[in-house]
Amino acid sequence: MLFVVAFAALIVSSTLAVAAILAHFMRQKVRIAGVAMAHAFLTVKNITARQVVLKLKRPVIAKIATITEWPLILIDLLTEEGIVGRSYLEPYLAKSMRYLVPALNDLSAMLKGWRVAPIELFEAARKSLHFVGYEGLSMIAASGLDMAAWDALAKAANLPLCVLRLHRASQIIQQQRPMVERTGCCRRRSA
Repeated sequence: MLFVVAFAALIVSSTLAVAAILAHFMRQKVRIAGVAMAHAFLTVKNITARQVVLKLKRPVIAKIATITEWPLILIDLLTEEGIVGRSYLEPYLAKSMRYLVPALNDLSAMLKGWRVAPIELFEAARKSLHFVGYEGLSMIAASGLDMAAWDALAKAANLPLCVLRLHRASQIIQQQRPMVERTGCCRRRSA
């Protein structure tokens, strides 16, 4: 029992320490090129996708296959402001790279000049690939772009990505609070 209490105290204290660190980052003003800004405003210049196939020292042996090579697609989202957001995709099959890379190249041509706003970029990418479907490879390509956009914003804000995402989530919660209070959907029910 004493061990459980000590373990619980350790979890609570470490959680409070993480919360304090995140609160510190969230209080800091975001600075880009020495100018304080609420959010980074970046513009898509180009998206590049490179294919890499890694040879595994130890193959992955699964019931359906033995995997000796691991394909990766490295994505760079270059901005007009000089910041590069990076992400990668692991399509499992090297054959699928020949479909994903052209999809990412099409997205690059379409999104050139757009503001780097991950949610809007993801929706535009998803909708532009609707003729091939909203699932599978088209969704994988849109997801790789989404990750690169978030990375670019975190680099521009000079914040860890987890802090940027937490800050964004807290903004959404603050925006929703008036509606929740007005509708009363989260009021405690009397017993």
